[in-house]
Amino acid sequence: MEELRTARGIVVPESAISTRFARSGGPGGQHVNTTSSKVHLTIDLDACTMSDVVRARVRQTIGDQLTVTCEESRSQWRNRQLAQARALAALDAAAAPKARRVATRPKRSATRKRLEEKARRSETKRQRQFRGED
Repeated sequence: MEELRTARGIVVPESAISTRFARSGGPGGQHVNTTSSKVHLTIDLDACTMSDVVRARVRQTIGDQLTVTCEESRSQWRNRQLAQARALAALDAAAAPKARRVATRPKRSATRKRLEEKARRSETKRQRQFRGED
């Protein structure tokens, strides 16, 4: 295994990745009972190469380490590939800056419709009122 690199440029060295294998559960017959194809991939985020701003963002979202589990495939190799892809995608998602909200105002027609509906509703309620005329 060599170092991994995300689309945002975060470098995960081989020394930061620890991989454990276990037996998968569920259906699959004898193959599942005899092979350890389930993958637990853990990445130590302190050993990854990234800027301080990105590191703070990732640490706030994920924490000190990222753990991914994969048991979709019958193959240990394929599960390892899937786990690595998921881990890199999670790192990229955590490193992405939060989008700022752009304040907008309602359009004039929307305001007009809201006020017209409000007036209609008010008129309906006014007509329902009991007027005690003696």
